[in-house]
Amino acid sequence: MKNLFLLAILILALAWVAFAQSTSAPSKSVGAVNRTLPTGWSLVALPMVPSSTTIQTVFADTNGLGNQLSGGTSAGTSDQVWNESGSFAWYYSGTPGSGWYGSLTQVTPDEGYWILNRTAPKTIKLLGEVSTVARQQTVTGNNTWNLVGVTFPKNFALSDATNGLIASGFSGGLTSGTSSQIWNDAGQFAWLYDDGPGGAPTTWAGSLTTLEYGKAYYILNRGSTFIWTINPPTSY
Repeated sequence: MKNLFLLAILILALAWVAFAQSTSAPSKSVGAVNRTLPTGWSLVALPMVPSSTTIQTVFADTNGLGNQLSGGTSAGTSDQVWNESGSFAWYYSGTPGSGWYGSLTQVTPDEGYWILNRTAPKTIKLLGEVSTVARQQTVTGNNTWNLVGVTFPKNFALSDATNGLIASGFSGGLTSGTSSQIWNDAGQFAWLYDDGPGGAPTTWAGSLTTLEYGKAYYILNRGSTFIWTINPPTSY
């Protein structure tokens, strides 16, 4: 009888372990997103969360080297990556000592970057995990320009409440000159029409209608500083 009791306890313990393993959190999806860079300057943002935010990892090619962008023997002949604060990096392709140089060493999610492509249009791959949680970034107010990125591999319509801009505090106005604004690198922008008291403004105006993944945007925040919370898409 004692042996049967011990056997029953052992079976229950093994069953509990199997149940715990089967109900653990699902692994995150990992993938790659293509981003085409025209000749000249482009605004770029990471659409996923990379395994490492070092510039060498983010722009590594299939051989694990940091040269998806075109290198040169000086900053004046190489492609460049710039952040909002004026730090930049360039890829030295000479020998010996090929690699990234400059003050910009990290490329992080939820931020935007300028990339200067000195050659013909090319496509780069941005690797990472698909975020399963809401992303947040501070948008400074008082007529301040903010360079921002959307860390999800899906386009968001500005009218889609999932993008969270209005709920987070994007301020509107009677005209584009009194409303906060959001701009892309093609010169398109949008602003939020608000005719006064009576509820939150919901009407977007302007030529920019969609936030595209892999691209960065400038927000001119005429209101107060707010935390922009972007919720994960319900489907891809």
